[in-house]
Amino acid sequence: MQSAQAAFIDPLIRSLYGEVGIERGPVTPPGVVARLVEGRTLYVNTNNAPATVVVAGARRDALTGATYAGRIDLAPYGVALLK
Repeated sequence: MQSAQAAFIDPLIRSLYGEVGIERGPVTPPGVVARLVEGRTLYVNTNNAPATVVVAGARRDALTGATYAGRIDLAPYGVALLK
């Protein structure tokens, strides 16, 4: 039995977003997931290495109070909740 290959499945799934009414979420580097809920964006780094996420403009982290301009540097397994 052969497993699904992400290189084939991911573009196929993304091509169906419009047809089924799914809005694309924030763009993130590999290993970082993001969810947009009620005007806030939660970023979670699932890597055991730091990751940098590019963001538009200046944003404030609701968890730490830190302000980010243009990018977020997430620690390994780090989290940011931006307003």
